[in-house]
Amino acid sequence: MHCNLASVEARVLVQPTMYPPKLIKPYVVSFCRSIVRDPTPRFVPVRSRPDAEVRSCFTTVARQVRESGGQMSTGWAIWEWPDVIIEGEYHCVWLSPSGDEIDITPKDPAIKRILFLPDAVRPYGGFQRDNFRKVLCNDKDVLRMAELGRLIHEELNRGELKHQHGEVVVRIQYARYQEENAAIVARLAKRYGHRLAELAKHSV
Repeated sequence: MHCNLASVEARVLVQPTMYPPKLIKPYVVSFCRSIVRDPTPRFVPVRSRPDAEVRSCFTTVARQVRESGGQMSTGWAIWEWPDVIIEGEYHCVWLSPSGDEIDITPKDPAIKRILFLPDAVRPYGGFQRDNFRKVLCNDKDVLRMAELGRLIHEELNRGELKHQHGEVVVRIQYARYQEENAAIVARLAKRYGHRLAELAKHSV
């Protein structure tokens, strides 16, 4: 089977849309500390370029830098499903010439801000980095969903696939993982979907 790697830049899992934490609470800071030594998470406004595509942060910011100056700031977008799981997704934002951090990559659904954790130790190298994940509850389905996230990432970055873009050929195991993950997410949505709905009210 085939998978479009360009669409895998940000989120490949079949899962409910997660949102940035409402507040930077101690458990969020603790999670960020598991990613970088001295974490400085902060909320960054989303002001999308009209010609940009969802999940195209690295190409979008590179284009913005060429056209308007500034720099690419790499790090992690922090997403959570309250009391279920929190994740760090490799991401970048635009640091404008005046020093403002702006997320210029569109989001689906649209949100007004992200929680961004800068990471100067891991610059963009032209390949996808796996998410950091921390399970926040004692639920075997959530534990398996986190494990499947890692396994799916490994399938999409196995061997030479790591540096390939465009359409790539992946093993049938990838489809099996995605199918299992979709079933788990459906079960979790019935149990914990209301927690996502509440957080969404503060994000859009």
